[in-house]
Amino acid sequence: MKDTERLIRGLAENIRPVHRLPHPWVRTGVWLAVSLLYTTAVLIVMVLRRGAPVLQVDTRFLIEAASAFAVGVIAAASAFALTIPGYGRKLLLVLVFPLGIWLGSLFDGCVQDWMRRRTLSLSLHHDMSCLPFIVFLGLVPAIVMAVMLRRGAPLNPHLTVALGALAAAGMGNLGLRLIYPENADLGLLVWHVGGIFVLSALAALAGRTILNWQSITGVFQNGGK
Repeated sequence: MKDTERLIRGLAENIRPVHRLPHPWVRTGVWLAVSLLYTTAVLIVMVLRRGAPVLQVDTRFLIEAASAFAVGVIAAASAFALTIPGYGRKLLLVLVFPLGIWLGSLFDGCVQDWMRRRTLSLSLHHDMSCLPFIVFLGLVPAIVMAVMLRRGAPLNPHLTVALGALAAAGMGNLGLRLIYPENADLGLLVWHVGGIFVLSALAALAGRTILNWQSITGVFQNGGK
């Protein structure tokens, strides 16, 4: 009986208040604000160094940009939702729609390129120097995403990290498309979009390393919120 009372007393003395995580959309707003500030700063520096790009703002490009932005935002919200036990996964279904529109707009660009150049459009030649820019533009969004995800309880770390990487890489690609307005062709579809999904897959493999219960518990024990 005394041991039980001692145990209860010990638990009561060491108990710490638990702070409820903000709503996933609130956390997405914070992440998005930081990401946009960083992306804008990088784009301003690149414009000052290389000059302003000549954008062909047509309907297809606007659809591509808007859907890519929506993919990044919804992927981020889905990742934050997955760190809250019992929270619904309906956002994963919502993600399918902007993702389909984004890929569809790029595929439409490939079709138009085929109609103009025929077999020449099948070339996968592409300026590979663009890929490091995607990684650079998505670096800070990815770091902020990882830090914020560690403030939750990721029951599915692989999927959570994959969605977070998709959001960060998608934002990086969107920023690159604004500064390097290339025509949508097969090379862009394979290297840009394919690179985003490869980065997301690699991040998913490291899900349990990035989000592991021991490190996350340590964060909360040290006063993390």
